[in-house]
Amino acid sequence: MGARALMFFNPAFQIVARAMARDAELRADDRACERPDERLALASALLKLYRATEGRAPAARRTLPLAGAFSGPLRRARAGDMEARCRRLIEAGPSGRLPFLAPRLALTAGALATMLFFVT
Repeated sequence: MGARALMFFNPAFQIVARAMARDAELRADDRACERPDERLALASALLKLYRATEGRAPAARRTLPLAGAFSGPLRRARAGDMEARCRRLIEAGPSGRLPFLAPRLALTAGALATMLFFVT
């Protein structure tokens, strides 16, 4: 998260960091739900947390350029991510491992090395 905050100006880094965070969330969901009955409980808890924080997100400051234009798409993307995560928990059984783990790690390492090369 610290590297992501330092690299706020680099959109490629932000995309890679978000993909890594999403993979970590999916792995955490799988580990937390080793029994099928726990999957429904976790999906319910995630949905309750999302609904509780949905209306409390700070409003975009009007002094930031394009803040108002991006607030709607960002809210829809967050809702879509939460819906996909809950559907995965409810409909799918335990997955074991993420698909293509080795290529994902290699691609992530290559992307980070390339970004560090151009930043430094």
